[in-house]
Amino acid sequence: MAKEVAKRAKDDKLFDEVVMAVVSQNRDLSKIQGQIAEMLGLQLVEENPLVRAERLNNRLSMDSKSVLVILEDVWDALDLEAVGIPYGEKDSCECSTAISLVSKELKRHPDGLECPKLDLLQLSCDKDTLQTLPPNLFKGMNGLMVLSLINMSFPSLPQLINVLQNLRTLQFVDCELTDVSAIGALTKLEILSFFASEIMELPGEIGNPSYLKLLDLTRCYDLQRIPPGLLLSLSHLEELYMFGVPLEIWEPMEGNKEEEEEEGNEEEEEANTCLTEIMSLSHHLMA
Repeated sequence: MAKEVAKRAKDDKLFDEVVMAVVSQNRDLSKIQGQIAEMLGLQLVEENPLVRAERLNNRLSMDSKSVLVILEDVWDALDLEAVGIPYGEKDSCECSTAISLVSKELKRHPDGLECPKLDLLQLSCDKDTLQTLPPNLFKGMNGLMVLSLINMSFPSLPQLINVLQNLRTLQFVDCELTDVSAIGALTKLEILSFFASEIMELPGEIGNPSYLKLLDLTRCYDLQRIPPGLLLSLSHLEELYMFGVPLEIWEPMEGNKEEEEEEGNEEEEEANTCLTEIMSLSHHLMA
């Protein structure tokens, strides 16, 4: 997933430089600093971790370049200042172009932060803990282009997500979702992913973003229904991923024979309509 975020950040030219480092469970500070430095073309010959951190901080704080730092395989809280990554103060938030928060439990979400230059926001925590996103979470992030929510569980998205009118990519990865109808307000959305997420029904509102080019439903094993006509309404769709989606959503729902005789025809019509959409859409995607 981290590599995919890095690839999209490069392809969309959101940052001048994109660097990655693997933290792992043992958290070797020197090794992490070395990985970041190498991708920045910086040689760290010093052995003192404080000196190495200061040199990395100076390099990453250069005004002439925007740098996205992606930390992969993070097991626990990491002291970014000790690594040499500038972050955490209000002024840094105002100047930041990317923020990634990874924790077992996000006890304090960033609420009402002023981040006018923020391009990418990634939040990740323990899915077993129900999360409530603050209503003003995105208020000061009008320029946000990529939002990635990983391993989270929440009943609904804040209605004020509609302030993100520049958002191009929205990713739910291994999330437990109930109501995501607020997505309909994101009219410029181009990439929408529910990868490996628990979602039972796609909201009809996702047909509102008229520029949607990619829809990823890979490993959405709990998906039960796609509203008829929804897929065909995505006129700009170029990529559709549905590996692992249950075949049952294309078939009449199971019931006793009497119910099937009385109601089965209507259910079968809906299911066959969806299957017809997929067949029609396949010709459109290949064209």
